[in-house]
Amino acid sequence: MISREGKVKVTDFGIARAASANTINGNAMGSVHYISPEQAGGQYVDEKSDIYSLGITMFEMLTGKVPFDGDSTVSIALKHIQSNVPSIREYIPDIAVSMEKIVLKCTQNKAEKRYPKISLLIADLKRALSEPNVDFVQLDETPSGGSTVMITDDEINQIRKESGVIKKTEEQEDIDNDIDAVNPKMDKIVTIGGVVVGILALVAVAVIITAFWVNNSVKVSKNSYESESETIDPYMTVVPNVVGISADEAEKILHENNLGYKYESEMVYSDQFPEDYIVAQSETAGDVIEKNKTVILTLSKGAEKIQIPEEIEDAELEDATDTLEELGLKWEATYEYSSKTIGTVISCSPSEKASVSKNDVIKLTVSRGQQSTGEVQVGTIPNVLNKEEATAEEKITAANFDVGSVRYEYSDTVEKGYVIRQTVKSGGTAPLGTTIGLVVSLGPENGGKYSATYTFALEDLLDETGEPITQGSVSVLLNGLAQNVPEEYSDVSKWTEDFTIELTGDTKGKATIELLINGKIVKEDTVRLK
Repeated sequence: MISREGKVKVTDFGIARAASANTINGNAMGSVHYISPEQAGGQYVDEKSDIYSLGITMFEMLTGKVPFDGDSTVSIALKHIQSNVPSIREYIPDIAVSMEKIVLKCTQNKAEKRYPKISLLIADLKRALSEPNVDFVQLDETPSGGSTVMITDDEINQIRKESGVIKKTEEQEDIDNDIDAVNPKMDKIVTIGGVVVGILALVAVAVIITAFWVNNSVKVSKNSYESESETIDPYMTVVPNVVGISADEAEKILHENNLGYKYESEMVYSDQFPEDYIVAQSETAGDVIEKNKTVILTLSKGAEKIQIPEEIEDAELEDATDTLEELGLKWEATYEYSSKTIGTVISCSPSEKASVSKNDVIKLTVSRGQQSTGEVQVGTIPNVLNKEEATAEEKITAANFDVGSVRYEYSDTVEKGYVIRQTVKSGGTAPLGTTIGLVVSLGPENGGKYSATYTFALEDLLDETGEPITQGSVSVLLNGLAQNVPEEYSDVSKWTEDFTIELTGDTKGKATIELLINGKIVKEDTVRLK
């Protein structure tokens, strides 16, 4: 059950006591529409039985109906035992082949032909998200010994007994009467409960898939890869993700998954991974490839080290900061009294020739001139970040400081013509007349245009009642701004196929797209501009 706040709650529908006409009870318990063949026949049940029921639930969620129905629990149970679940393609011709076969594998009549573990089902569901039209699901096509299944009289009596066809005991009648007295709609609730429990199972699968993705991005689970390998050809194996772990651990994991390895001749710098950790691998994690194939690994040299040049000390602050920024280094400046000229760098930390990474901040000590016995004229450095260039210069001049050199660079975050950085940190004090340089944004390097494509399907053309829209003026908005709609799609009456539109925007990342017909929104979604 999902609350209005989005919380997931597991609810007991009382199925153990309230057996309805559509519920098999006895040694095995469950709604007959979702019951596995072995469970209906009173045989041994295990994890594969739950996978069958989950497959039936997925079948219903995709098609809107259960695969087997009938006038009685016995007839439905016999269909589960004697018949194979039909392909979803009979109901949805354009269903992705991966999803079709995942459901087929879950609902195989014989338990040994299904997924042996839920983790293997999760692995295929995960792959189906990225490769929906790839036929990668392995089905067991071996014959099961004949198409005719004979049911003995004892088995049919057992099904009838468990389904409640045989007369109930007086004790069970009393229980049912008590339940009906409490809630006359209990039968309906129990039936709906079976569907909801199935949906909850799918929610759990989705949560596990998400957790699998997150976990797989930071570490490799040996057990998960060993489990996945059980569903594939014995000559194939699943590629593990070894990016972000040490070389020794990566070699061990690849060996356990029957894969060879070799390293790129050149190591690469990485701000993300330490030295001797894997930065990249030639085979995509999760792919199924031949055993003993060689995976090419790229090793990290650690963060790139940059040597602080010698010309920082005794240089003018602007010259020193220009040099540091050309090397990709960050810096901060503080002022002290000194016999050196105002604005001259006295020292830097770390010192010149020291090796640092790009994430390190170079601290510069700058001269504020000699300390006078009289009153020293100093001022507070103004903050001109994110100010227009002209406004920033006026603010600096008004504070009795001088505007130094102005440099320009591209920025995805600061609007064109606005200040990205100032050479003297704001908030502190410095002698009046100190030079303050500026770095001003040129805007995004690609001219401020990010792009994406999006396809509106003919099925999207529905009004608020669900009826198809056959005519009307078409417009598309991206973050509220109108996009160019080609003439052949300007009116719904002209649509002969799905409409793929080229989108452009000034902001990188997620954006909201809206399809409007005669000014009314009929489709809303999100896209990612790149």
